Amino acid sequence: GDGCGHIVTYQDSGTMTSKNYPGTYPNHTVCEKTIRVPKGKKLILRIGDLDIESQTCASDYLLFTTNSDQYGPYCGSSPVPKELLLNTNEVTVRFESGSHISGRGFLLTYASSDHPDLITCLERANHYLKTEYSKFCPAGCRDIAGDISGNLVDGYRDTSLLCKAAIHAGIIADELGGQISVLQRKGLSRYEGILANGVLSKDGSLSDKRFLFTSNGCSRSLSLEPETQIRASWQWVSEMGEEVHWSPGHAQVQGQDLSWASRDSGKNRKQREWLETDLGEKKKIT
Repeated sequence: GDGCGHIVTYQDSGTMTSKNYPGTYPNHTVCEKTIRVPKGKKLILRIGDLDIESQTCASDYLLFTTNSDQYGPYCGSSPVPKELLLNTNEVTVRFESGSHISGRGFLLTYASSDHPDLITCLERANHYLKTEYSKFCPAGCRDIAGDISGNLVDGYRDTSLLCKAAIHAGIIADELGGQISVLQRKGLSRYEGILANGVLSKDGSLSDKRFLFTSNGCSRSLSLEPETQIRASWQWVSEMGEEVHWSPGHAQVQGQDLSWASRDSGKNRKQREWLETDLGEKKKIT
């Protein structure tokens, strides 16, 4: 039978688990999947959890195979590396189970070598001592079991799963993954939970620390300079040249004057109206 569980893959990152994780994986199943990142990149694998009942790896094991190397098999109490840096962009993951009673199976994440600060979906803020840090969350952490407490405005209890909280806060999309920047702060007496982006955060009680996400590039105004960064196909100027109305700069939501609007582009007009913003650099916008 199919021993594969939760799998979400994107262009250069992803998450994979055994079936039923974190419950007991089924008997007599095989899960085999090839994961890859773009050519020219190298793979980083992080094993967040491995709990396989077998001590000999004869029938229950996790194995990674590339064209030139083999990593594992891993099982039982055998040493398991937290991270594997592979000299390739492609690896085949094989998980096999025989007869057993217990064991969660495995959870792993992967990313390209562009993201050396990759973490797993199980990392919590209280795993890190720094007051400010940045990490890369892979695609696929939203539906991994684990609680988060808090919200974007007040912050999250430090026992919350980092990547799941980032999805809840809208910092990253679950389908894509992405970089997160975190600030550690003094805790709150109570954390109010809320449903957001398909993730339910719970009410939480007093904790020593909480964490907040710094901007993801979408949480504030673009703060454009109206005179230099916003252009349009036309604006109305009085005959004396003293008054300007319908200017491009008024296209911003904050404007209190008349907004910009297109002129009548009737059938006889060849030119179509346009509004253009120059962001000055590459930015993520919503």
